[in-house]
Amino acid sequence: MLGLFKVKHIRLNAVKPSFVAVFVVQFCSNLQAQDVATKFGGSISDVPIISSRANAMSGAVAGSADRYDALYYNPAGIAGNLYYGENNKEPFVKQVIVPRVGLTANENSQDLHSEFSANGAVNNSTKGSSLIKSHEGNHQYARFSFTPVGLFFGNMALVPIVDQQISAVPQNTEEGDIQFQYRSLNGVLVGSALHDAKGVLSVGVSTFLGTLQDTKGIAPYKELVDVKAREEIMKQKQNTYSAKSMNIGVKMKIPKKFNPSFSIVARNAGNPVYESTKSGKDSLTMKEDFTAAMAIAPRIGKIGRFHL
Repeated sequence: MLGLFKVKHIRLNAVKPSFVAVFVVQFCSNLQAQDVATKFGGSISDVPIISSRANAMSGAVAGSADRYDALYYNPAGIAGNLYYGENNKEPFVKQVIVPRVGLTANENSQDLHSEFSANGAVNNSTKGSSLIKSHEGNHQYARFSFTPVGLFFGNMALVPIVDQQISAVPQNTEEGDIQFQYRSLNGVLVGSALHDAKGVLSVGVSTFLGTLQDTKGIAPYKELVDVKAREEIMKQKQNTYSAKSMNIGVKMKIPKKFNPSFSIVARNAGNPVYESTKSGKDSLTMKEDFTAAMAIAPRIGKIGRFHL
């Protein structure tokens, strides 16, 4: 990955960071800005996928999510809407993803990247430390998400994902400390949904199975740009978890002119606990997110809809 962690290679069971700190200096400046839920230094999101629709709507998509978005935001939408409004015209294979890539970076990381480039600080730790200190307290964030292939067939969905998030916040210290976190999620989202013959009531469930690797801590900038020191810091701060979570959704759609719908969703249902793969390490509890939503979706033309 660009920046704070440089990814050597991508595969579903291992994505290893080998370069830490200069995420705050090297991430592309043309990526989409995004505000995310704050957890560590105002940083990492528990949402396992990047959705352009969800980003544009600040995550308020439970009432209109279908197919890919529905896997997390409302599994009741996995089966999608009735094909052209008629159940008997639904194809068996409804969607194939080959492949899907998501990239995002917030405005602060883009600004810092520009300053590093303009001042020649990328390879100069003294200049770099000075610029980092000038951004004290500013949250730097970037994310990369990759789906090599995904399949929606019948009322089922199978989507493998690789998702990586990077966060860094310069601290007000003499050493120019940086509070950082790197989270890598690798696994598969599996879901299923059913709706009645008229498409009024839908019920769906999705499950994530995989591995979560979390590395976080505070370290001086000069150590993070030193290869040996950085590798040692990463080794000490890293923890790996066996991840398993479930999302449950119910949706009722009234077949009227504006197609109003009502949804109830439990994401990370039951506050799932991710157990550490290392003995003596604490487990990680994911917080349940319970959502009630209402949406309208008036038709535009024969197959288009406007979601609100």
